[in-house]
Amino acid sequence: MGHRRKHAPRRGSLAFRPRARAKRMVARVRYWPEVEETKLLGFAGYKAGMTYAFVVEDNKASPNYGKEVFCPITVIDTPPLWICAVRAYEQTPYGLRTFTEAWAENLPKDLDRVLTLPKNILTTENLKKIEENLDKIADLRVIACTIPREAGISKKKPDVLEIPVGGKDIKEKFEYVKSILGKRVHVYRS
Repeated sequence: MGHRRKHAPRRGSLAFRPRARAKRMVARVRYWPEVEETKLLGFAGYKAGMTYAFVVEDNKASPNYGKEVFCPITVIDTPPLWICAVRAYEQTPYGLRTFTEAWAENLPKDLDRVLTLPKNILTTENLKKIEENLDKIADLRVIACTIPREAGISKKKPDVLEIPVGGKDIKEKFEYVKSILGKRVHVYRS
């Protein structure tokens, strides 16, 4: 509050201390669900704004059960993701360890703003190495980047994420990852 001449109420709640911005824009996900369907387990989007809706309350413990209630809604813009690489992990006594990576040959133009790209991209050789050692591999994940230019925001620097792939077994996951490597993936609609 410092040296004020007048009294004023406290700015903000003490329940959310420290009042600071997040260190990274991309959240750290600590748990991914186990699913039988072969698909990406996550997706990235940008907050476009907020609106509201009137919905029917379906919580039986609520005093407003069966009535229309006002509900705020966040609108998220989800431009397609670019699948840049495949990362294979092997199980060790100390946890997962990176076995190898296979980068796509055609990468988006803005990706070099975030990281230094590999000079020798040996996509087919690394994919063959993964395929030959599928019995050693414990998990497959993709390295994806957003395309903010298509989101209609002023940002140019893409966000890079590592997203696991769901599926029954490693062979199915590998075939799926191989089919989307170097391509744009749109949000899954159910």
